[in-house]
Amino acid sequence: MIPKDTLELLLSTAKKTIEPKKIPETESASSVTYLVGEKEILITKPTPSIGYQAETLHSFANLVNAETKRYSGSIPEAVVFYDECSLVGIINGGGHRDDRITMALTFSAFFEKAQFLAEHNQRQNLKDFVRMLRKDFSGIPGAIALREAVREIKFTSDGVAEAASTRGRESIARSIKNAVEEKHLSQIPETVTLEIPVWNNPGLRMRYDFRCLVEIDPDDQLFQLVPFPDEVGRVLEQAVLDLGLS
Repeated sequence: MIPKDTLELLLSTAKKTIEPKKIPETESASSVTYLVGEKEILITKPTPSIGYQAETLHSFANLVNAETKRYSGSIPEAVVFYDECSLVGIINGGGHRDDRITMALTFSAFFEKAQFLAEHNQRQNLKDFVRMLRKDFSGIPGAIALREAVREIKFTSDGVAEAASTRGRESIARSIKNAVEEKHLSQIPETVTLEIPVWNNPGLRMRYDFRCLVEIDPDDQLFQLVPFPDEVGRVLEQAVLDLGLS
């Protein structure tokens, strides 16, 4: 950053059509000297920018605090920007924004699975459905309760005789209709709330309610978790907003 008095001098000399000339042999990483008329002026170069990568929220905060103390004789401004991809801290010291501290944000495996369920029509048999709840949502209370409820389900078959006439010949067909025993069906909730973390980064493991419908197809004996409309966007928006409160 060029000092104010140096700028004023350059402006005043410019009126006299004296062009500043850099003296190449004086240039270093931190400064350079210009010849203005018969006067030599030393220009200090801005501090080279420094980039840091933080792995955790704790280290991110420590780096921001450490960088603000690095500037002597000035009170630097620390500005933090964030979105669903990263946290970025910029230190404004000495009148120019140089040092940048970045912390990449990664989604948790739980939230990635929730996104998958919202994007795909995943219907599963009972065995695979229970395995998904146990493996992909391990330790999540809502998933544990749902898993215990559905694993007790038993399907029954009701036989219904139907008569049909084809080209003068009568045939009897038996239609099998699958149904879930009512005593088990009453134990299955229509919706389930999964308390899952959005981020995988240490220090950002807050959990959020992710709501899903529980759908059962008795005819095909299939199960499905269906996230509420725009549930992924709602939860992600709240998680991003909470970054500013961390």
